[in-house]
Amino acid sequence: MIKKMQKSDFIFLAAIIAALLLHLSGILTPLPYNDEALYPTVPLRFMNGDVMMQHEWHFTQFSSLFLYLPVMAWMNIKGSTEGMILFLRIVYLIIHTLAAFVIYKAFRRYKLWAVAAAVLFYTQTPYRMLAISYVSMVVLFLLFFSLCLFAIHEKEKKVLYIAAGICFGACCVCNPLWCFVYPLYIIACVAMRKKYRGSATYNRFFAAKPIGLFTAGIGIMAVICIAYFFVAGGSFALIPEGIKNLFASTEYGSFVDKAMQTARVFSDISLKMPFMLPVLFGVIWFDKNRRKPNHRTVYLALAFAVSVVYTVGVVLDFTAQKENGFFLTLPLLIFSTVCYILTRKKNKAVFFCIWCPCVVGAIFQYLAANTLFTAMSIAFAGANVAGVFFVHDLFKEITSGQKEEKTDNKKSIAACRALICTVICLQFVFNCFSLLYDRVPDKDEYTSVKHGPLSDFYLNEVYYESYTNSLNDMDIIRSLANENEPVLILSRLGWMHLYIERPFASYSTCLMNLDTDMLGMYYNQYPEKIPAYIYVGYADRSYIPDRESALSKAEKLEEMFDCTREELSMGILLTVNDN
Repeated sequence: MIKKMQKSDFIFLAAIIAALLLHLSGILTPLPYNDEALYPTVPLRFMNGDVMMQHEWHFTQFSSLFLYLPVMAWMNIKGSTEGMILFLRIVYLIIHTLAAFVIYKAFRRYKLWAVAAAVLFYTQTPYRMLAISYVSMVVLFLLFFSLCLFAIHEKEKKVLYIAAGICFGACCVCNPLWCFVYPLYIIACVAMRKKYRGSATYNRFFAAKPIGLFTAGIGIMAVICIAYFFVAGGSFALIPEGIKNLFASTEYGSFVDKAMQTARVFSDISLKMPFMLPVLFGVIWFDKNRRKPNHRTVYLALAFAVSVVYTVGVVLDFTAQKENGFFLTLPLLIFSTVCYILTRKKNKAVFFCIWCPCVVGAIFQYLAANTLFTAMSIAFAGANVAGVFFVHDLFKEITSGQKEEKTDNKKSIAACRALICTVICLQFVFNCFSLLYDRVPDKDEYTSVKHGPLSDFYLNEVYYESYTNSLNDMDIIRSLANENEPVLILSRLGWMHLYIERPFASYSTCLMNLDTDMLGMYYNQYPEKIPAYIYVGYADRSYIPDRESALSKAEKLEEMFDCTREELSMGILLTVNDN
């Protein structure tokens, strides 16, 4: 076995171990971004008797399939949600590490370039969280799906078609918008039949055999998903009403709203110069001499400069604690796309099998999530795996053609090679910065948590005080509400839903804003979910108290219910008198 290993294998293992240590250095520090604690609440509420698509209306609730077993395992082992978040982080890190090994094995023949692709992917995690969520899972399954397509392009195997179908089905589970791709695929197969029938590409991807095997894989995932639906209390009779519930939420806004907000965000991270990217690609596209050495050098230099600008913009967002600091994929994405355009002999297999599916997936994430371009940028992580090999192809083309080029072009060739090497290093350093920024706890200033879902984490003084006081508020509610009385929690601190251990009284555990109309609709359909107690937390996602906002929400809820108000340490408790 040792004799078969090559130098790049040892480099890969060393790089992954180093990157793993970077992940572990920040694994005990929760970010001020609290969605991580909300993800396990969905399978937990199904375990406690709530019915899928009836009591839970979140659009991506089926993705809880991938959290169900880890959450159930922890509840059986521990008997409570104590320390659950850390356990789930470890589970995700194991999955993420395996994904890096899969990437390296798929491209092992590229040696150091395969190391770069695997490590760059490994040092990016959605929202900088080690969380099993509909976002992180769709990124992984989309990557595996793309790698299966790439493997099929090289060698036909039945198991690869079925695996691709399973991964595609898993993408549909995480993001239902993917379901629309399958009929489009069938239409493409029919449309290409007359013109391309008999070609190698058609036989491998669009003929009857690949359609059947691919569909079989989707069917396997569909059976698993349907079984989960029934385990979560679902029934065929309730499906029509459940589908209506899924589309009832107004949380995600219209496409026009998203596009306008995305334009604003893009302007911010491009330092108020959003025209740079379209101008760069426009000039390259219309330049027929773009592949000549001098032209190529200029375009690579411009692409590098734009990448640096976006890197600086994102870094400023991070340090300013703004909402848009998650655009981790942009530097390499911009540069590698330019490399693909400038390459004479393009790697169409990587482009169509990996880059294109990941870009389509990124668009779907944009449409399905409420985090605007952030969700799209996260999904581009798979496209950057392809991007590394676009850079490799241009690098190889420049290197192999160096002897053939004229003497006066040697400086241009050397400049291109330097830019290509530098941008890979830039993206890696950028990834490490985003991975570590505000993540490594200073144990002299941080306090270890000994109780609750964040047990074993280290919190700074502000977080620790807020967390401890909020735990005390939750203990008061637990002492008042019996095990069968629903409790409505309006708070950005998602761990409260895990700690309270009382029936949920909302149409979604992920309530970003108070929508009294939606709550009224929910309680009209399910009067047994009318809360006995309502808690409106002061703290926002940064644990900073916002009492005015909480009072405003409490006043709206008092118009819905006959209740009494009591102020606790970190929130307002409303006791419903006539439940």
